[in-house]
Amino acid sequence: IEDAARLEEEVPIRVAAFRAFHRLVKAGAIDGVPFVPPRRFSYGRRAMLLAELVGCSLGEIGQVFGVGGDEARDLIAKGRREVSAVPPARVLIAEDEAWIAADLEAIATDMGLQVVSMVAQALKPDLILSDVRLADLSEADGLESAFALREAVRCPIIYVTALADTLAGVAHLDGAVVVPKPYRPEALRAAIGHALTP
Repeated sequence: IEDAARLEEEVPIRVAAFRAFHRLVKAGAIDGVPFVPPRRFSYGRRAMLLAELVGCSLGEIGQVFGVGGDEARDLIAKGRREVSAVPPARVLIAEDEAWIAADLEAIATDMGLQVVSMVAQALKPDLILSDVRLADLSEADGLESAFALREAVRCPIIYVTALADTLAGVAHLDGAVVVPKPYRPEALRAAIGHALTP
């Protein structure tokens, strides 16, 4: 948010930032440019992502949306319902730690998704789950490789990485989601559901 005056000082900065964004979207315009949010930006979905990916409490989510705790809980539940019906999809996992790759694969297959390999060129993935710090690659090279892979297959990417704090700004500019390691399976499921549902 470029205009710091839009932020409020009486609440934590992350709450103020999300509240300012919510108000801009609710107003239907951002800096005078009309904005009609797609279904992916429903209140429920945003509340669920704030809870699962950002770690906001019910009270913080209530402050963002201007509702009480029970209404915040209802919004989160609504968001979870929106992303629970994941369509059949293929997922590519780029992770060099075998035990993490196996866990990511188990979560994906539990969600009814097909895990494909980079070798199976004919099976273009619908989603990529990628670490950034891969063996034999620097952090910058890993990020470049993930960007190149995403461009080659033209699908959403979720970075599952211990470098979440340093990548959040870069990845979000590219439309990607960052799930920090160590990740909670619920957070990863929420991110996958968000990426694959309209």
